Amino acid sequence: SCFNVNALQTSNNSRPLAEAFKRLLQSEEFEIPSYEVDVFRDSVLDWLDEDDNLSPYGAEDSDYEAMQPPYLPANGLMSSISELRMVNGANPKWLSKVLPLLCVIPGHTELKININTLDESAAPLLHALLGSSISLQNVKDILSSRRPEGFESKEDFLNMPEITNLNLDDDQKAWFDVTTGYFLLQTRSRYNNASFAMSSLLKVGNDHQASVIRREFGGFQ
Repeated sequence: SCFNVNALQTSNNSRPLAEAFKRLLQSEEFEIPSYEVDVFRDSVLDWLDEDDNLSPYGAEDSDYEAMQPPYLPANGLMSSISELRMVNGANPKWLSKVLPLLCVIPGHTELKININTLDESAAPLLHALLGSSISLQNVKDILSSRRPEGFESKEDFLNMPEITNLNLDDDQKAWFDVTTGYFLLQTRSRYNNASFAMSSLLKVGNDHQASVIRREFGGFQ
């Protein structure tokens, strides 16, 4: 139910996804100035790629070395969504609004969106992936009219008249699914006056067994 930022790594022919990411940032619900959208999108691409080629509005090593305090970009995949706060152009005023629709799956560069687990608050994400030929309100209508049991297959979703009219290519169709392979488990415990919180990213394999990909302490309210 979230946009895996690692899927934007340019070595995976991500330009269509990069445009979808830009459309997500351009959602009127986030109120991000257009220049800041371009800077942040290109800077995320530069953060993920392994070369020193500068995107038009992006940033590479020299830009981060000039910051106070100086640091270097990952030039590789992200391990945590918290890295986005370090990317050139990230603005706390709007980043907190976008973060619920973003995620990072360590070492995983594929984007798969379970259309059965999207609620109306995720409409800007689905709208961004479907393109500008459909309105945000129409996307919300699709989600609200979805049967309680959801779509039986992704073809049921793709064969809706509203979707077939968009003429999505095979790469775009591959972004959607009706199953989920990764889950975020958030736990909290209290003992006397102390509290403990932990987030665990779980992967469910073909044998239906869950394995822990990453654990973080704290990080949610």
